[in-house]
Amino acid sequence: MTEKRTPEELLEIERIQNEKEHDHHHPTAAAMTNHIISNQAVLHVKLHQYHWYIKGPHFFALHEILEELYNDNNRYYDDIAEQLIASGAKPASTMEEDLKYSLVAESAEDK
Repeated sequence: MTEKRTPEELLEIERIQNEKEHDHHHPTAAAMTNHIISNQAVLHVKLHQYHWYIKGPHFFALHEILEELYNDNNRYYDDIAEQLIASGAKPASTMEEDLKYSLVAESAEDK
């Protein structure tokens, strides 16, 4: 019979597993792929930000291009995350994780 765990215990187990998977001294394919996932998540937000705040004479052309870019990015983001899940790994799925693992800087100054 399996022991029923509290949500707090399950979260702690997941946190420990994430730390093991993201050990930079012994990186795994899942950890490296999670960096890609996190980069894509932050990029998605940044592309939307640029899409919303673009100004000037090239507004319409750039607006369309940025929309294409964030839609393409979203397809890859979803595909890669689903492949991670299928392999038994857990993709980064919170903004906290994404900001921690992303190499893409995020700043409100980019508006």
